[in-house]
Amino acid sequence: VDANDDAMDRATLPQHYMAGGLGGASHAILSLGLEMKLSNKSNLNAIPQQGMNYKVTNATMMNKFHLQYPTMTYSLSSLFHHSMAHAVLFGSYQTTKRMLLSNITLSNNKNNYDISHAALISAAGGIAGQLQHVTSHLSEQYLGIFGPRVTSFRYLTLPTLRSTLLAFPINSIGFVAFEYGKLMMNADENTDLA
Repeated sequence: VDANDDAMDRATLPQHYMAGGLGGASHAILSLGLEMKLSNKSNLNAIPQQGMNYKVTNATMMNKFHLQYPTMTYSLSSLFHHSMAHAVLFGSYQTTKRMLLSNITLSNNKNNYDISHAALISAAGGIAGQLQHVTSHLSEQYLGIFGPRVTSFRYLTLPTLRSTLLAFPINSIGFVAFEYGKLMMNADENTDLA
């Protein structure tokens, strides 16, 4: 087994987009459980104000509140939104990384190679994060996740420049940590084989 052999580098770009989409779907499904809300059945002011002597029991609270589950429309919109955003994040990261690697010659000097490689990973991660941010922002509007649904593409608004620029360093750091974490895990496996 080659020390630099990486299953992720062998995977095709469509596989990366699909894996990102599946990761996003998992994210959406798991987070739906966290989106249940307590909904007030009656006015909170109806609870007697007896100071410290008022005893709130589970039965009293259950009579006043009930769990409100996300609707099926919201659940499916969330599933599609997260799948699309994660597919763009991971697919565009791998696409950008491969394009940069094929067009940039890295130095043979070990120190310069590490710095150049980290900069390349950083750039690819930052660009992917910005693309995901824009995709997420547009799909939220089109699917009506956090407000009224925008039914025409021409009425969708882009995210602010500030929020798009802030997506770069956050994702850049995340992907550098991911790539170097992967290298550390492979280094441990390679020392076990030797």
